[in-house]
Amino acid sequence: MTSFLTASAASTLAPPAIEPKSSFSLAIHRYTNYQIVDFRLPGVAVLGLDDRPPMGRGWGPSPEHLLGSALGACLGAALLRVMRAAGAEVLEIRTDVSGAIQGDALSRERVTGITVRLIPVVASRSDLDVVPSAERLAELSLVADALRPDLHLSVAITPEVREAQHRLRH
Repeated sequence: MTSFLTASAASTLAPPAIEPKSSFSLAIHRYTNYQIVDFRLPGVAVLGLDDRPPMGRGWGPSPEHLLGSALGACLGAALLRVMRAAGAEVLEIRTDVSGAIQGDALSRERVTGITVRLIPVVASRSDLDVVPSAERLAELSLVADALRPDLHLSVAITPEVREAQHRLRH
């Protein structure tokens, strides 16, 4: 579950027992009806976000889109890492993400579920043997692992084989 601390409560906490291996930071600035995200990375452009009405104008992408893209990218990277480590030749990975938004008892909208379909395209049928289960992949994804307690997460892996033309002739 998610917990929140006030600034005064957070300042009195002891440092974590285990120091983080890495971290990230970004800045979000709200202008008129949209937000600008500065990832503070050299050579990376800022990103404009726009909430759905009534908070924004829906020009997109929304924070929900960003959540879905982070999850899809993280699962795709985990899949690529696992398959390459096992020696598979992954030619490409396509990822489709969709989310469900519903109102709660107080009419506040919440992301209640996200569905991710990963389509790794491999060079040979033998590469299919190293495709991990969806459950294992979700365990290896930093973002999926963080989201699982709070929403329904559905992950499907549907591999495809694209054998090289010279292999098909033999």
